[in-house]
Amino acid sequence: MAQNLIGKVIQKRYLVEAFIDSGAMKTVYKVKDLERGVPLALKMLHSGMEEDPVLLRSFKRDAKAIKDLGHPNIVRFYGLEQSGKLIFMLEEYIDGPSLKDVLKEQGKLSVEESLIYFKALCAALGYAHNNNTIHCDVKPGNVMIDRGGNILLTDFGIARHAGSDITSTLAGAGTSPYMAPEQILERAVTAETDIYALGVMLYEMLTGQRPFKGTENGSEQGGSTQNERIRYAHLKLQPPDPRLFNKKLTGGLADAVLKALEKEPKDRYHSTQEFFEAVCLAAEIVPADIPNRATTIKIYADPNPAPAPVPTPAPYLDGGQQTGRKTWLRYAPFMAMGLVVVAIAIIFSSMNGSPSSVPDSPGSISSQMTTLTINTDYSSGSRPVLSTVQPTTKSIPTSTALPSTPTVLAAPAGAEVAFIEAGTFLMGATTNDELMIGDEAKTLDDELPAHEVYLDAYWIDIYEVTNGKFQKFVAETGYETIAEINHKIPRIYFPSGNPIFFTNDASANWKNPDALGTGIQDILDHPVVQVTWQDADAYCSWAGGHLPTEAQWEKAARGTDGRLYPWGDKYNGNLLNGSDKNLGQDSSLFIYDDGYKYTAPVGSYPEGVSPYGVYDMAGNVMEWVQDYYESDYYSNSPRENPTGPSLGGGDQHLLRGGSWFAGPKNNRLAHRIFPETTISYPHAGFRCAYDAK
Repeated sequence: MAQNLIGKVIQKRYLVEAFIDSGAMKTVYKVKDLERGVPLALKMLHSGMEEDPVLLRSFKRDAKAIKDLGHPNIVRFYGLEQSGKLIFMLEEYIDGPSLKDVLKEQGKLSVEESLIYFKALCAALGYAHNNNTIHCDVKPGNVMIDRGGNILLTDFGIARHAGSDITSTLAGAGTSPYMAPEQILERAVTAETDIYALGVMLYEMLTGQRPFKGTENGSEQGGSTQNERIRYAHLKLQPPDPRLFNKKLTGGLADAVLKALEKEPKDRYHSTQEFFEAVCLAAEIVPADIPNRATTIKIYADPNPAPAPVPTPAPYLDGGQQTGRKTWLRYAPFMAMGLVVVAIAIIFSSMNGSPSSVPDSPGSISSQMTTLTINTDYSSGSRPVLSTVQPTTKSIPTSTALPSTPTVLAAPAGAEVAFIEAGTFLMGATTNDELMIGDEAKTLDDELPAHEVYLDAYWIDIYEVTNGKFQKFVAETGYETIAEINHKIPRIYFPSGNPIFFTNDASANWKNPDALGTGIQDILDHPVVQVTWQDADAYCSWAGGHLPTEAQWEKAARGTDGRLYPWGDKYNGNLLNGSDKNLGQDSSLFIYDDGYKYTAPVGSYPEGVSPYGVYDMAGNVMEWVQDYYESDYYSNSPRENPTGPSLGGGDQHLLRGGSWFAGPKNNRLAHRIFPETTISYPHAGFRCAYDAK
């Protein structure tokens, strides 16, 4: 039975302000952290259930499932605490509607709107699946939208490891309208189980109807209750063609949705990436054109709205499903995908005014606070993740006080950017890098030592600059690249054929990247290549920004925990455009097929997104950064806002990240190279950064 705790204070710290939701096992309250003055969601077992060891293990499993998942589209976890017999989780409080609320208000959504939610859920679930976690309760009520339009997957309470059976304790757990046949039959769950539920959700978003309601002909054979009839329909009946409920849908899109609803897991898509690509292809929508935030959200009826303070999180945890949102009065009109909604972010409120740091232990709440509201059309990527993983190598000691936090300014107009909050992160090669390199560890000399760096807040492009954007820059300014002006300077190009090899050809330039005269009109959404450092710098100045510093690039790529790749420490060639069987380069990499021989459209790998929601930080193209190169710079660099040495060896600026030509070792986020600055390359591009002070 749920306890009525409204008005009570737990552990002399958490004031219970409001009831949010109650389920079979748990009650969720909105609480105020009296020490910091911030709202949180508190999730607790019903009275007496904490004495049941099976239920208690399930509750703790919920916490562990989210604690181990750090992704911009998964709700944040702040801690698991106990006070006497009372055990509870602290989670991010989402002051916004659920997708269930949105569908109830609107009915069916447009294809464009549906794909915004679909993209976010594919990214969140793909990340969970790559971490061996199956959600098992994917439904609109477990998808929340915050005030910034960020789309967040919640409630991993019945999550299972991939391949595990549904135990007797959890038999029947899940939500009938969204349950895959194998889940109903209590068989092993896999990624395909969540893909089935996601297919039901996409069907519902596009049509305003669920594929099965328990009223279909034949479903009466399944039992006397509606849930029994719905489950029977999932097992035995075929879903109706979604075009019956939305005549605007194409046959290709309808077929793409129905494939996810096949009865047998082997007949469905086998990854959210595959599902996402199939739907985008059928809808004739470029993945990079889909915003990362909801553009139609309810506006809260607050006469004096203010962003709610949010503590700097540990890894994420489910904030629970909110209900009864009658206070949400209206929807904002659907905005064009490129429109940027400007908001001012107020950062860091603490006793001493210093920036937040990595929590001392997993699941703990930082002693610092962050108030952060970034409202852009692409701001799901602006939800920072601070990991609790501690450095494995010695950091440069703090010798001076950190600077006070600057006021954060709005993102540049029209930019598709992620916000990177002020704070520290671990930069350089760690023990994990050494293990990956193995016998070649001596090649890491210029990546050492791993050291803690403090950066002021900034913005960074979510996507690499494309051929289309660079073409616009040239059209408006008349700019000519170094390769176009000086034909005596060699530029590297790649001829067709396998294996790939590079050679010099003076005819190669950004408009003719392969020196074969194929041009760029068919690849306008691919990253621009064959640009020098000078060309990249000129573009960023025109765009109102600058090339990111090496430190800014690395933090945006790896977060705060020194991970090897944007998604974690384990290489996965399906999450990036890297060296694979398309190139014929390295037989050890033939197990992967990223779908592209050379560059790929930006944003093609949503499951490989960085902790800040930035795409293609590993793979696709290496990226120019602002800094000069110096081999021992890390040993002497300043702890605060490093910008590189004043001069480089022979005017050598750095390239960071891997590329379509690189394998696991060179796609590490600590990897750095220093090519000749005036030469352009077919696997080198850039993105821009923007000051936030």
